[in-house]
Amino acid sequence: MIITIGRQMGSGGLQIARLLAERLEMKFYDKELLIETARESGLCPDCFKMVDEQTKLSYGGVGIFGMRFPFIGDGNAMATSAISGDNLFLLQSETMRRLAESPEGAIFVGRCADYVLRDRKDLVSVFVTADEDDRINRIATRLGCPADEARNIMKKTDKQRAAYYDYYASREWGRASSYDLCINSSRFGIDAAVEMICSLIR
Repeated sequence: MIITIGRQMGSGGLQIARLLAERLEMKFYDKELLIETARESGLCPDCFKMVDEQTKLSYGGVGIFGMRFPFIGDGNAMATSAISGDNLFLLQSETMRRLAESPEGAIFVGRCADYVLRDRKDLVSVFVTADEDDRINRIATRLGCPADEARNIMKKTDKQRAAYYDYYASREWGRASSYDLCINSSRFGIDAAVEMICSLIR
């Protein structure tokens, strides 16, 4: 079983994913995916962290919009050795597909996982949203910052995630038709959201 969690900043999506992993005894990948990809590729982990869920950063002076490559399922190899955001996405996707073969199952947070693994029959894709005030409060509490700063962080992060998803997945980030299940954690709470996903799997 593979579960992918897309989430708005401050929605509690990461917490929901961690609780699911504990409850279902499944492997969990958020930042861990970046570390694993770096290990497999031999590249520095910072290469992946700098372009994590972003579309406008690249290495080697090659802009991500300057050269577009075929992606998963196109049957084509990378056309350049430049370490661009596109290349890093391909490496990350290859690692994700390998990790998804684990017999224990896996939960992936963000990073277009639902698109990369879209051909798997055992995939359940979820998107977590929440009311703006709840999101701001959660971010401010976690980062220890004022509400205004939390609001700015929320908007910037959501914008980056949406651009990343829309670019690589050719779908609309946060749109209900892109996922199997969309949950508002403000309406149901974290624990109930976890139970809803478990019920869907059952």
